[in-house]
Amino acid sequence: KGEGVNPSGPLPAFREHPLQLVDGPIRRTFLSLGFRTPDLRDPDQTTIKLLVDALAGGRGSILAESLRYKPGLVYGVRGGFESYSDSGQTNVTTSTDPENLQEVLDVLSATFSRVYKEGLPETEIESSRNEMKNGLPFELQTSKAWVQAFSDKEALKVGGDYVADSLKALSDVKEEDMRRVAS
Repeated sequence: KGEGVNPSGPLPAFREHPLQLVDGPIRRTFLSLGFRTPDLRDPDQTTIKLLVDALAGGRGSILAESLRYKPGLVYGVRGGFESYSDSGQTNVTTSTDPENLQEVLDVLSATFSRVYKEGLPETEIESSRNEMKNGLPFELQTSKAWVQAFSDKEALKVGGDYVADSLKALSDVKEEDMRRVAS
């Protein structure tokens, strides 16, 4: 009693074949839509980040709902945002079965059109805002992330506390700001 029983014996240190390759047709269409955005100095940086997060920031995003959970067209969808000294870019990426491509494109087009015309409801903005605020400490988990965050502030000669400034900037984004950058 109390010694534990392992009926199959001890586990081997290494498996003979740790990776199994399946030879056969893998039919996926990979899609990445990119958009040029303003440079690091643009005052709308936080608003754009919030918009991208609301659209494709994770499992609770608008596009995850409309592409994965409702119709099951994709496994996942992600959004990205980068800004540099002279320009920036944002993107939405996903993959689907080739026969679903047109439907995925139609959903993306309808979603982008809706956001362009109507903006985002305050509930979606607030949900993304809270997610980004809660995720801020995780963004700074590596030395590289700390250096990047603070070097951007230094390069722009804006100084200040990165975390406090980021939290305030997120809190300051209004629904009309989101509508403006979406158009």
